[in-house]
Amino acid sequence: MPLLVKLILAVTLGIVLGSSLPTSIIRVFVTFSSIFSSFLGFTIPLIIVGFIVPGISQVSNNAGKLLGLSTGVAYVSTLIAGTFAFIVAKFTLPSILANATLQTFQNPEDLMLKGYIEFKMTPIFDVTTALVISFILGIGISATQSDSLKQGFNDFGEIIEKLLSSVIIPLLPFYILGVFMNITASGEVFKILKIFDHGIRSNYLITLYHYYSFNTFSRRYS
Repeated sequence: MPLLVKLILAVTLGIVLGSSLPTSIIRVFVTFSSIFSSFLGFTIPLIIVGFIVPGISQVSNNAGKLLGLSTGVAYVSTLIAGTFAFIVAKFTLPSILANATLQTFQNPEDLMLKGYIEFKMTPIFDVTTALVISFILGIGISATQSDSLKQGFNDFGEIIEKLLSSVIIPLLPFYILGVFMNITASGEVFKILKIFDHGIRSNYLITLYHYYSFNTFSRRYS
């Protein structure tokens, strides 16, 4: 079964179970989601290093130039996408909110259930540091052609791939299930989903733009 289908089923089942099961059982799923979220935050910097370093190190000696070009394209693309998002919001949100009434929302976190235990895992470094380290190591390995470092990070990348395929991706639907059971138990699920719906419509157009831009760029320079 595709992951997207599993996630949709997890959201649907989370809403159903969150509105019917007792709080004591819901907190079991909330406990799992809390621990998994902490574990996911710990592994994200490692995932960045495990994918970016081998990818850059396998490029030729022009890795620095290619990275600079890719960064420039990404920066310009971000500026264009931000401008496009502003235009979409400027001209579409007034019509969407024309007949809406102002409502006061409570902070959803104040209404959320807490897990039975909390297990915090502090990441080794944050995401920005992981990106900088990955670029430095990747370009350095590509420039020096260090076979030992290249093989070491290739092996590390395989470990990360195994972690994703065997642990994170299979458990992700259960994490989403616990999150939506918690949101449903708080009584704010439909308000939050309505907000998500408006955001997803705009983000869908921006995603299409990014896909077209990077697809065009990859065909031109491949």
